[in-house]
Amino acid sequence: MLAVIGLAILAVREVKTGNDNDFKMAVVGDNGIVIRSVSWQRGMVNELSVDGKVSVWIPGGMGWYQSDKIGKLLIQEKKEYLAQQVMFYNFGFVPDVVVFGNDDNWLTNPEVIKTWGVSGYLRFLWSKPRMMVKTETISTDLTKETEILDKIVQRDFADSRLLGEDLRLTVYNVGQSQGLAGFMSRILEWSGFEVVGVDNYANQLEDSCLVDYGNMAENTYGFKIIKKEFSSCRFEKKSEMDPMAVELYFGDGYSQMLNYPSYNNQPL
Repeated sequence: MLAVIGLAILAVREVKTGNDNDFKMAVVGDNGIVIRSVSWQRGMVNELSVDGKVSVWIPGGMGWYQSDKIGKLLIQEKKEYLAQQVMFYNFGFVPDVVVFGNDDNWLTNPEVIKTWGVSGYLRFLWSKPRMMVKTETISTDLTKETEILDKIVQRDFADSRLLGEDLRLTVYNVGQSQGLAGFMSRILEWSGFEVVGVDNYANQLEDSCLVDYGNMAENTYGFKIIKKEFSSCRFEKKSEMDPMAVELYFGDGYSQMLNYPSYNNQPL
């Protein structure tokens, strides 16, 4: 009894003093894919379910697979780490944790509790009855649902920390992969970034990917996301740039690393 009371006190304390950062998770299972965002600032839980028969793109050479096959495939190939990339390049979603298994049991999943932290987890259990839950379902090809995803993902799943920043991104295609800059800019906008320009870049690029940034950009949460998602890129601080500007240059090497041409060859 005392233990229960202690947990309740901890939960109430966390509600009053805990941070307001969104918590994001993804589930990859036999029924498909689910992405979920818990936003304290909006007082909402947003969920997007991808039907198991809908094909989802696995970057890095694997191509398109039905979402209900992806979990077993990544486990079989010992490439579970690719699940993070699946979420980013299909939905612009950067999860705090990816769970392989049944979504019905997500609230008791040890990885969720461990990543969220006991206090954050208890805060959610305490607040859940008062939070609005909104669910959406994708049941047709993702490439045919870009308008819906443009609306749903950016509105409901973009990280609140990104939306409150003044970071401004410009995306350039330096190679021969048609549409690469537009593809990358859409993913970044879904994540919550402000993309102010998309263009081709005529000069050659020695690296597969280059990120130039202003003096104040590296102090933002958004820059941490860029460093994480584009860790293979070369980063250069430019004092002559706008302090909150970031320029991303993607060349043929980056296209090959992602096997971007396979994105445009979705099976019918």
